[in-house]
Amino acid sequence: VSTQDGEAANPAGDLAGGMLGQQKAILDSMLETTIAHEVAHQWWAIGVGSDSQRAPWQDESLTNYSAIVYYEDRYGKAKAQQMTDLHLKGAYETARMLGAPDAPANKPTSAYAGNLQYGAIVYGKGALFYGELRKLLGDEVFFASLREYYDEYSNRLAPQNSLRRIFEKNAPAQKSQIAAL
Repeated sequence: VSTQDGEAANPAGDLAGGMLGQQKAILDSMLETTIAHEVAHQWWAIGVGSDSQRAPWQDESLTNYSAIVYYEDRYGKAKAQQMTDLHLKGAYETARMLGAPDAPANKPTSAYAGNLQYGAIVYGKGALFYGELRKLLGDEVFFASLREYYDEYSNRLAPQNSLRRIFEKNAPAQKSQIAAL
């Protein structure tokens, strides 16, 4: 196999270079992503309280998705998709490739096999759920539901299914699709 300029292609080198390039992109964006994530905790975990041991997905998944919304707002949809691919899909896919089993995102912290599985499922897969939910419901219903959740549970501990209940109330025609996600 050769390239357009006649040199021999190196699939192994391309694979390694692609993986290293992806790792560099993750590292280059880690500080900003971490700051966006931690700032989002002002809303999800501090503003609206949750049980971080019994239901870590309730704030961590939503907080990680909120970091993606930050990228979309600041840099546009293409950058947000790049960060989704790197930080959410990448974490999940890497953990699965390394043997971490798949699991539901709505389990207690103690139910995960270790940090690799926990991170992949709660921070990756759980956050991806919100992106899919947003596509299903549209921005108006999705963000109105988040505002309602914040308003209703601000400075209180939110029950585990409270946000889902709000999404279903605001999009009753999609209730079965929300459940399927």
